[in-house]
Amino acid sequence: MHVQLGLTVILLYVGSGVAQNVCDDGWLPYGSNCYKFFTTKSVSVASAQAECVRSASSLVRIHSQDELNWITTTAKAKFPSSGFWTDLNDNPKNSLSQVGTGNWTWGSFENADISLITWGVSPANDGVANCAGVNILGTLSDLDCAARQGFVCKMDASNGCPLGWLSTDTSCFWISDTTDPSQMVTWSAAKAWCSTPLKSNATGAQLMSISVQDDVDFLTNNLPYQGKTAVTYWLGYTYANGQWSWIVPSASAVSLPWQQSPNNVAGMENCGVLRMNGMFDDRNCSSMANFICYQQQYNTQAPDNQGCGQWIRAGKLCYGFIGGSKVAAWQDAKSYCKQHSANLVKVDSFDKQAWLNMQMLDPANDKFMWTGMNDISTEGQYVWSDSSSVNQSYINWNQEPNDYKGQEDCGLISSSGYYNDMSCQQQVAAICEIDNLASCPSSSWVANNNNCYFFTPYKNKTALMNQLEAASFCNSLSVDGNHVGALLSVESAAEHDFIKNQVTNPQYADNAVGWWTSMSDQQTEGYWTFATGPIFDPSLVDWNGEPSTKPDDDCGVITFAGAYHMRPCSWQLNFICERYAYGVTGGAASVTISMFSILTLVLSTRLVV
Repeated sequence: MHVQLGLTVILLYVGSGVAQNVCDDGWLPYGSNCYKFFTTKSVSVASAQAECVRSASSLVRIHSQDELNWITTTAKAKFPSSGFWTDLNDNPKNSLSQVGTGNWTWGSFENADISLITWGVSPANDGVANCAGVNILGTLSDLDCAARQGFVCKMDASNGCPLGWLSTDTSCFWISDTTDPSQMVTWSAAKAWCSTPLKSNATGAQLMSISVQDDVDFLTNNLPYQGKTAVTYWLGYTYANGQWSWIVPSASAVSLPWQQSPNNVAGMENCGVLRMNGMFDDRNCSSMANFICYQQQYNTQAPDNQGCGQWIRAGKLCYGFIGGSKVAAWQDAKSYCKQHSANLVKVDSFDKQAWLNMQMLDPANDKFMWTGMNDISTEGQYVWSDSSSVNQSYINWNQEPNDYKGQEDCGLISSSGYYNDMSCQQQVAAICEIDNLASCPSSSWVANNNNCYFFTPYKNKTALMNQLEAASFCNSLSVDGNHVGALLSVESAAEHDFIKNQVTNPQYADNAVGWWTSMSDQQTEGYWTFATGPIFDPSLVDWNGEPSTKPDDDCGVITFAGAYHMRPCSWQLNFICERYAYGVTGGAASVTISMFSILTLVLSTRLVV
């Protein structure tokens, strides 16, 4: 399942030509996000969700006090309103009839930082007021999700750096505009400007400190394009107590090319500047200069999403090769895997045996690694760590097992692909595996390939929605960038066959009206596309005598026969959501899940799973 982001971010050439990211018209930048305030129309949460979806964004989620301050200050100054919908809600998660939970979250699953939540009046928790809005005072109110007010959409538009900043693999830079007289300031003013989020669009930024030589090289290659005259830029470099030092203590001692040895004229040149020619100089801290802000680069590039985070995908399983400082006794290795909802690897097919042998040839993996095989309970009767029996035809023993001195009860695999029994107390690396599809959100979901699918209960009339509401609900089931929820888009022949097999199942035979998919021709009449995925493939859609030229039938449904029909988008129908399987979960371990930002949206007001 691909998610196609219509990011409203453009490249704008600032000053003399360095490209910097800015938000599109109507959107305001703060940090690494773009925000849009809607005050000209008052709508329900469902309608607000749909509006945000159309611009590939989500209802706002607030993650820091600085962000909340910026939102309220901006709203008060530019968008006065009694309140704005946010993504905060306490909608029930497990039942269609359950009242509000009293547990307020962003969307369906993200726990809110309670320290940021100040209620105007304590929430009623009455099963009606399940959605929260924020006002210009920064206080929140719980309201009926069908109530009407303005709203704020939020879009992640970062490249790992705040909006408007230049980036390298390790650093983010803001180079002040040489054409703006207000950005010619003293050293102290420059230092304050960089550390003020409302000015710099960044939290935790500082006046430039040099971390690595690459920073110097990057800046000196860019500075000549910032202005046509000799320009100097303040750095976070000062002279005190007989020595020069950076204001960021962790900055490296990079050798600086000085214009001339710092001469501290009249004992007043105690602040460092970088010239356009890449040379450093000392200047009076009260003089006027441009400046450079700096922030560490935390997230530079998202890996290809295969549903396993940084673990390795093979078929429907995810594998973690845990070595280095994580070598451990067998039982500790087993516990380590459990922390990730995984088990020690189980070799239960010839395909897995061949794949694992190939992985062990990788020099990056340790020479020996624990598997789940053991005979701890009964000597000579080998089982896997999940207690299932071992099929010896998949195990290539290396003249083993021999249970040396009666103390070898755990099985490992070597780089040659052979197995050996070893003392379970031996400190060895390990291989964990997780069934990537066993962790779809609940038994209500159906797993296929690396996707999970949810067919809404069509006999429950309260679960019916129009297509926009259905799309908004499916998006609310997003957890993170690896697990993105969306209304069904059919993207391959295999997925076409799977969906057809599901909807033609006898259990759905009496669903005569069908399920919404994301297919529509709303943008161009007669040109049908799915909302996400690659270029539309008409061979994946089995029309039943359609499409026709009915101008009001702009959305596509799939019926119990596996055929597609046109319907008015306003019809209240069932629908099919899809989402990547959970894959590897978090834990107190060094294997981390790489998160890259795609849209996540608020739970619909009428349907929960």
